[in-house]
Amino acid sequence: MNDITPLHDDSLDEGLRSALLQIDRGPALTVDVDEVLRRGARHRRLVTLERVAAVAAVALVVVGVGSFAVGRTTSPDASIAPASSVSPSAKPSAVVAVAPQAVVGSSGTNGDVKLKRGLTGMEIANIGREPMTVSIQEATASGATIKAVLKAVPPSQQDRIIFDDALIGAVDRPGPSSVTVPAGTHLLLVMAVDITTCPSTRAAVNAMADSVSSTVTLSLRSASGGTSTLRVTESEAHWVRIGLVYACGYAPQT
Repeated sequence: MNDITPLHDDSLDEGLRSALLQIDRGPALTVDVDEVLRRGARHRRLVTLERVAAVAAVALVVVGVGSFAVGRTTSPDASIAPASSVSPSAKPSAVVAVAPQAVVGSSGTNGDVKLKRGLTGMEIANIGREPMTVSIQEATASGATIKAVLKAVPPSQQDRIIFDDALIGAVDRPGPSSVTVPAGTHLLLVMAVDITTCPSTRAAVNAMADSVSSTVTLSLRSASGGTSTLRVTESEAHWVRIGLVYACGYAPQT
């Protein structure tokens, strides 16, 4: 077959075209490019503002929580007692004052005929465990004049009493008001009894010595503050009797 039917009939195309043109397609759409750009920019700004507002809201929440935590730390509830009131700090223990302990130890007696003075030295031994301070509180006597002073004893003389001129005249010089004695050592209490005249017989000297009464009161204080009193009387080693015998030139009887 030699006739070729055309795929597109011009008359058919024209009819279709006319039919399509008669269809109401409505108003023609127009695109305002500038308006589209402005709307896009506005949308982006709104999105940015929303994000900033969200970040700010989160920051405010964090700051609020932090402030609450700080407030709880610095301002505890008044109903909760502070730890210091529940468990007060331990107070340092008070120092216990230990009373000093002393005894009258060895003594030595001598005399000076020229001065009409009987002299004795008595060891006041510290038998406690602390240093002890000794002071002469009072020296009283009847029937004679009694003088007393304190004398520190160096370590080299702790084993003996040396009666020399310095010791005999020690009672005439102002002595220290107090002397501190280490534990286990002693000081010397030097006492003297003076008379104006000596009786002519030994019996009379003894009678005179018996009429003399004396007491030397010592105040003791330990390093920790404890106190006590020690009284030395003429009965200690009969120092007044022996001293007067020496002062009057009589050798003591053995």
